[in-house]
Amino acid sequence: MDKRTLTIKDRSCTFSTVNGRVKADYFLGNYQKQILDDPNYDFRTATLTFKNGNFFLNITIVKPALVKKPETVMGVDLGIKNIAVTSTGKFFKSGLLNDSRRQFREKRASLQSKGTRSCKRVFKRLSGRENRFSDWVLHNVSRQIVNEAINHNVEIIAFENLTDIRERVNQWRKKERAKVNLWAFSKLQQYVQYKALEAGMKTIFVESKYTSQRCFKCGHIEASNRNGFNFVCKRCNYSINADYNASKNIAFKVLSGKSPDWAGLPRKLALKTKRFAYV
Repeated sequence: MDKRTLTIKDRSCTFSTVNGRVKADYFLGNYQKQILDDPNYDFRTATLTFKNGNFFLNITIVKPALVKKPETVMGVDLGIKNIAVTSTGKFFKSGLLNDSRRQFREKRASLQSKGTRSCKRVFKRLSGRENRFSDWVLHNVSRQIVNEAINHNVEIIAFENLTDIRERVNQWRKKERAKVNLWAFSKLQQYVQYKALEAGMKTIFVESKYTSQRCFKCGHIEASNRNGFNFVCKRCNYSINADYNASKNIAFKVLSGKSPDWAGLPRKLALKTKRFAYV
């Protein structure tokens, strides 16, 4: 549907059918009410679906984004144990997502081994349930990442480029690769990107080269600096969580001008307790 066949109002809509024009009232949540009441949103298209005896109107909207002047950057590292760690010291555990993926993987393997028609129907329902649960987790994490950036007055959120992560993952053992869901990483970045843009923040991507091996304190790069989830610099003995160290290095690449996605460079890096590092 478009503007010719559908008219969107604050609490109702009218749309064309084969039997003429029809008016329908909404059943709305607070979030949907907030969007419909915002004059800055512009309606584009919509899709009407029927499921379980109910009609659902999915509306596509556009809102202009006013990107703030780049002053402060927050780095975000993606990983296995922690799906995301910010340079401000916020950790997002991936245990819930990894456990659910493992359970779904085991159920799928059991269903595939039987191969019956009923198992195939269950397999299809199971896949949809897994995707909906994963989306729910990733939406929650992405919202919290953006809120963390807002709380620290950040204008730029920096991630590693997924292409570089994929090359690194290919060198891991099969068991380790099974824990990494690049699809989840990609979706998380997408969700953060549009939520950040709505808040006036830019999302950019940097090369992952040496972000895990570089000491944020003294700049020394050595592969043995990182041992699992621990980071201890061989030069200055700086000891810190490895993912947190990587998140600060990701932001540092933006500060040092090593990001191809941003011409105007920020001056500050957002750290714990709203502290800043200047370059």
